[in-house]
Amino acid sequence: TVVVVQGEEVTAHLVLAALPFRVEVTPSPLSLEKTKTGKLTATVYDVDGNIILGTFTFTWSSDNEGVAEVDASGLVLASDKGSCKVSAQESVSGKTGSAEVNVWMATVAKADIKPDRVVLSRGETADLIATAYDNLGAVIPYAAVQTWSVDDPSIAGITGTGNQVKVTLGPAAGTTTVRADFGGGVVATCKVTCESSGTIRLILE
Repeated sequence: TVVVVQGEEVTAHLVLAALPFRVEVTPSPLSLEKTKTGKLTATVYDVDGNIILGTFTFTWSSDNEGVAEVDASGLVLASDKGSCKVSAQESVSGKTGSAEVNVWMATVAKADIKPDRVVLSRGETADLIATAYDNLGAVIPYAAVQTWSVDDPSIAGITGTGNQVKVTLGPAAGTTTVRADFGGGVVATCKVTCESSGTIRLILE
């Protein structure tokens, strides 16, 4: 381009800023265990497929927040098992990219009930807490007990739901077993002995 400066011709080179052509969100797919977080990154490209360097502002969104939520920085929180699409829209050009997010749940390999020993007097109760673990021994915080049961309800009873319940004494003396069933054949057991004096002992098997 030729311009005139103080009566003289000067050649000037104009550099045009590249315009956003597409947005790519990576990694895709993003695989997360339920309750875990993962980071997505949005990158802007021009029409020739070159990355445009600079600072861009994106609006992040999830098409199913029941599966995964995303914050303003692209950090994804896995909410529940399933798949969804997380998108990033560049604020000036309106160009949008997206990534698939898959949320999975760990398989319960074993479980236990705690405490493993409790002594109660007649009329008192005790809390039982059931916990599930994966095959590496890590706690699975979202694994829920499907059913609680007592082999002999005349000796002991269970009140409440979820992974923490209360055990109470029944009218009869003797020994029975409390069971917390996580499904898939994984059952935690706790032996309950009600002594004639009205005291029970809880012993983890």
